[in-house]
Amino acid sequence: QYMDARKQLESMMAVSREVSVTSPVYGTVGQVRYREGDDMQAGEVMLRILHTDRRYVTAYLPTRRVYEMRPGQQVELRFPGNELFQGQVVDIPMEADVTGISGDSLAAVRIEPAGRLWPNVPVGTQIDVISSR
Repeated sequence: QYMDARKQLESMMAVSREVSVTSPVYGTVGQVRYREGDDMQAGEVMLRILHTDRRYVTAYLPTRRVYEMRPGQQVELRFPGNELFQGQVVDIPMEADVTGISGDSLAAVRIEPAGRLWPNVPVGTQIDVISSR
């Protein structure tokens, strides 16, 4: 039994932990959820691919203020450097999916570009959304 176990261990140690992963789409790696050497379960999301041609901003709005925005509404976005750009609200979820630091429930409002092209900024950059209502 010892010899069988030793052979099995040697066999397991010889197997590479490297696995080639191909992307189903073209884009830029945005959010990496695991580090080298981390164990993953089958079906887990390893990383997110950003589509540079499908850019949007997610504004986390306290649900008590969700009435201030509606689909199709134009909003102003202040990017780093105080650059102002236009956006359009395209989706307001029917349920809150995040709880803020203050304990408020938040709704993830999706805003897409309107007007001139938005600048390239790193994922997670703070962008202020200014509603006209």
